[in-house]
Amino acid sequence: MALGYCEGKHGQEVGAGGGSWFWLFVGVVLGLRVAEELNVELGEEVGYAIRFEDRTSEKTFIKYLTDGVLLRESLTNPELNQYSVIILDEAHERSLNTDILLGLMRRLIKLRSSNLRVLVTSATLDGKKVSNFFDDCPVLNVPGQLFPVQIVHSSEKPKNYVEACLKTAIDIHLKEPEGDVLIFMTGQDDISKLVSKLEDKIRSLEEGSCMDAIVLPLHGSLTPELQVRVFNRPPPNCRRFIVATNIAETSLTVDGVV
Repeated sequence: MALGYCEGKHGQEVGAGGGSWFWLFVGVVLGLRVAEELNVELGEEVGYAIRFEDRTSEKTFIKYLTDGVLLRESLTNPELNQYSVIILDEAHERSLNTDILLGLMRRLIKLRSSNLRVLVTSATLDGKKVSNFFDDCPVLNVPGQLFPVQIVHSSEKPKNYVEACLKTAIDIHLKEPEGDVLIFMTGQDDISKLVSKLEDKIRSLEEGSCMDAIVLPLHGSLTPELQVRVFNRPPPNCRRFIVATNIAETSLTVDGVV
């Protein structure tokens, strides 16, 4: 959406922000992706600002940032005059910061009605209530697209879900055709345990008995350089196991997962 507003424009910035901890990661990924699509250098026309890192410049006209960074900017520039469009994404991820930002946007719309557009996006918010809050602003409903998903339940309750995930992953690797596997875990500790066990098990498999495999963790504590590896396509005849928190559940799409 930010790309659509800014193609061909190099004036004021578009700021796109979100409200939960994994936006530290998503902001980096979005900055990288849009910079690639526009064929520009990250940190020049397109950039991001997250906690402890600012990859923007005077040339930047699309900027991805977290709710906390946007709030800090409002302290020094209460009218946020550097932005002509502000997009608040994933607005249903309620937090103190996002609630304050919604109130701030309501005030700014009245102060800057001629030169500011605010978009509030969400998959689950009640559009009518949001519209009422913003003085009956228009609501745009975009229908979602559903894809067929086969659900297979375990026949018994696992005693240790890390070991159960390991067994299921290896069974898929040995029996199923190519395609990447996305495994959700509850947190960084369980991710580290499963990644280690998967790597050990894959190394122990007989050479030639199955395709090669890469195991990639994905959580908010990784450096941006390690996080974006999940978007690199694997070499031929190689499966990726992506072991992630819910960061990969709604805000990101990882190609190749079947």
